[in-house]
Amino acid sequence: MPKQPIQLLASPHCNTRPNTPIDLIVLHAISLPDGEFGSKHITDFFLGNLDTSAHPSFKDLEGVKVSAHFVVARDGNITQFVSTNQRAWHAGKSTWEGRDNCNDYSIGIEIIGDERQPFTRQQYTETARLCRSLIAQHPTLEKHRIVGHQDIAPTRKWDPGTQWDWSRFRRSFAHIKHLHTADIKKFSDLLLAGGVDHHRFSALASGGCCFAMNYLAHDFARRFDHHLAVFLSANPIIFQSLQTLQW
Repeated sequence: MPKQPIQLLASPHCNTRPNTPIDLIVLHAISLPDGEFGSKHITDFFLGNLDTSAHPSFKDLEGVKVSAHFVVARDGNITQFVSTNQRAWHAGKSTWEGRDNCNDYSIGIEIIGDERQPFTRQQYTETARLCRSLIAQHPTLEKHRIVGHQDIAPTRKWDPGTQWDWSRFRRSFAHIKHLHTADIKKFSDLLLAGGVDHHRFSALASGGCCFAMNYLAHDFARRFDHHLAVFLSANPIIFQSLQTLQW
């Protein structure tokens, strides 16, 4: 079974995909600072809140806007930052099988680690579970289309690098039974509702789906009240939820 449900945090570093199938998964490795495996700085970086004075190496990250769809921590717990239906900014300048701009058609998974220390057993299991879940959700994805960042940007990137054992990953992939599909779909559905204040949503999403949907309806009305009548007429359940909010 999964260690726990996927945590939901909404990064502002994303945009709309072009009209192209999602048919590639890209595995990355990340540590901030280099060689330290906590998740706080990574989370802050993807949410646009990184304090670049916290470490000398962070100066190079000033103004950089990056995200991935998912991050897999050392204990195997997973955080989703971008809906899989949106374009996360993880690959940069990249090419796969003659197609440029891999962000357009790929899902990015960051695994916390570096080139010097082995990845954990939990990371192999949960990354495999996540990939199986994504393939179950997106029919255009296939298991042979899971690659590393170094494969799509070989002159720029090293990750996930020599410490990532692809054979071990494939063995884990073959033995996964329980999937994360419901968690991933919930996040995609919530963010596709539109008009989300990403930072406030991140703080509220852990309150549960109903609480988050209440917030989405309230936030949509606050930002786009000229569309409110159309929105509510198409979403009677949200209209009922709005009636319980304190304005």
